[in-house]
Amino acid sequence: MLVLPYRQPLVVAKQWATLDALSGGRTILGVGAGFMREQFEALGMDTFDRRGAATDEAIRLFRAAWAQGAEVSFTGDVYRFQPVWFLPKPARPGGPPIWVGGNGRRSIRRAAELGDGWHTVRIGLDELRTGVATLHELLDRNGRSAADVVVSGKFSLYCPGTGPRGEPHESELTGSAELIAARLRSYRDAGLQYLVLDPTQHAAPAEALEAIEFFAREVGPLLG
Repeated sequence: MLVLPYRQPLVVAKQWATLDALSGGRTILGVGAGFMREQFEALGMDTFDRRGAATDEAIRLFRAAWAQGAEVSFTGDVYRFQPVWFLPKPARPGGPPIWVGGNGRRSIRRAAELGDGWHTVRIGLDELRTGVATLHELLDRNGRSAADVVVSGKFSLYCPGTGPRGEPHESELTGSAELIAARLRSYRDAGLQYLVLDPTQHAAPAEALEAIEFFAREVGPLLG
């Protein structure tokens, strides 16, 4: 997930178009608005107080830059540029899918209006159900359907015999393969369509690899 107001969006559009072209159209661009003023200040960016508008405009700028035609321009309240030559285009017409990260209503609104996906992090089942209902309501308001936006989630994955300190959050996958599979089926029933597994909380790379192999070998087959 890229925090868009940290970055010059025309540069990001160019970088991601090149990456998508080189990969044959295999990329997904995740975006967010950010939330820490100190990080904006450390990077010398003055967009913190208008980060929502800046994020929305950056997404629209990407769409404009990735559209057909070598020469592109953009005029907004935060960003604008005169016609420039923009090649190569992404491999996919119109560019790669843009997934909006964040669990709050603003992120859901942005996904419904401008995105191709809503990507959640550390979200509970009840919060996901509520968020999916809100997403579908906002999609309908914008003349879009539920099929237009993928619902994704990132989950912490632990190798067998390990887990977080204290009571695990619903999104922390620990325990037996059967327990993890049952948890993920509940998320699927609540509206989750795409799963991102994060094993990076392990101190040793070997443990992270063990967690991935455990999931592929024992959990995946239980999900169908």
